[in-house]
Amino acid sequence: MSQSTFTRAKDNISDLRRAFIEMAKGINPTHFLTFNFYNYYSMEQAQKRMDEWNRQVHRRLFKTHPSVTPDEKALVMVGYPEYTKRDHLHYHCVARVNPSREDWFLRIAPERWNKIVRTGDLHIEPIRNTEVDLEAATVYMTKSSSFTEWYISSDYRGTAFAAGEHAGNTRH
Repeated sequence: MSQSTFTRAKDNISDLRRAFIEMAKGINPTHFLTFNFYNYYSMEQAQKRMDEWNRQVHRRLFKTHPSVTPDEKALVMVGYPEYTKRDHLHYHCVARVNPSREDWFLRIAPERWNKIVRTGDLHIEPIRNTEVDLEAATVYMTKSSSFTEWYISSDYRGTAFAAGEHAGNTRH
């Protein structure tokens, strides 16, 4: 690989990383989540389970609250994959959770994940909406910058990012 080809590839990865960080910050996240599988899963298998978790949590958070507007119902989440030293996939995600449902979310989210991925666990930490916290979370999430396939929750799909107007391979 010539130096110029390597430089271009490195620049493209940097562009992808910057686009992801911009997208993650754009949702005004309230929580940092790590979805662990502790077993071999392909990205497609992992993302199907994350979609199922998202559906189940969303249903439990909002099914009894018909007065909540669609924007308030949104459980918006974007994530970045990483492999452990044992070659197990996990995702670091930022999510925006409706503040009125936060306690319920913290109670049901890990339990739902354990039902869907029996070998896994889910770690949740609050994010203070300060530039320092958001910067730290997004830099940590993208420390392994070789991935181009991100996780985007169904409540976020359909945006310019999911439509491919920004770099990044998003699953639909």
